[in-house]
Amino acid sequence: MESDNSENNKFMVKTKRLQKVYNTGYPAVAGTSFGIQKNEVVGLLGPNGAGKSTTFSVLTMDIPKSSGEVTVMNRRLEDFDTQIQGKHLGLAAQSNVIWENMTVDEHLNFIARVKGLNPAEAEF
Repeated sequence: MESDNSENNKFMVKTKRLQKVYNTGYPAVAGTSFGIQKNEVVGLLGPNGAGKSTTFSVLTMDIPKSSGEVTVMNRRLEDFDTQIQGKHLGLAAQSNVIWENMTVDEHLNFIARVKGLNPAEAEF
């Protein structure tokens, strides 16, 4: 899905008709499309079971998509090298997944260091 089209290249993350169907046959994510531009912060809102966590699990490559297109930094998700490009992505979970007593800044800085960023790159 790589493209020289500047409209497509303005998005750091883009989904087109993303679908995830589990063994039940019922789609957890049914045809979701959206784009995230550089320096945007995005959250998904919806009731329990709407597919928010599943969408992020696909984007972070924790689970495979069933169909649709996903690009991250203009690369198809299937071609994404987490060792190289992965340090440029982050996900703030709904709860602090490491230590309860860490501040938000401490948590973000810790994750940035784990991903190999130096302190100057990790300033928030």
